[in-house]
Amino acid sequence: MIMEFYILLIGSLVTGFLTKFTDMITDDGLKTVKHLELLTGLSYGILIAWLTINFPVIAPLVFATVIATIFTKKVDSLSHYLGLGSMFFLLVLLGIPKVNSIYLIMFLIAAILDEVLSNFSDSKKFKKQLKKIFEIRPVLEIVTFVFSLLTNQWLVWLTILFFDMGYILTNNILKFSDFTKKK
Repeated sequence: MIMEFYILLIGSLVTGFLTKFTDMITDDGLKTVKHLELLTGLSYGILIAWLTINFPVIAPLVFATVIATIFTKKVDSLSHYLGLGSMFFLLVLLGIPKVNSIYLIMFLIAAILDEVLSNFSDSKKFKKQLKKIFEIRPVLEIVTFVFSLLTNQWLVWLTILFFDMGYILTNNILKFSDFTKKK
């Protein structure tokens, strides 16, 4: 049980890293070996599917986040199509976990709100302090924390917390490295 807990946390952290690393290659021109973004996209898709199948309690959160990124047009490159395609393929092949529709809708609204606020903050209409807050997409974090507090399903909040830690740390580490020079 404890080992499974650590596997979920590390898997979520690595998924956040792979997702942001893929973003930085495709969106920011991060200098890497040719086509590495395809491998990282494929890898995060496989990892997301594996985590969702093995920890079905996180399925509403995962599905809501994926739907929100598709709905807000954040999936915009071959590498991300590979990520989502590999995830969908494995879920269909190995079994899609049952999902509570109320939880799915609640997380979906929070995830879409995060994406919309993040996009709006990019438009420079927010004050600097608010811009920094909405760049980290706090709505889903808050909603999952309250959800976990009320339901005692702490794996849900810890999943998004560790995913976001991997995502944010990757951005902060790589943006100050030599890797961030354009290809």
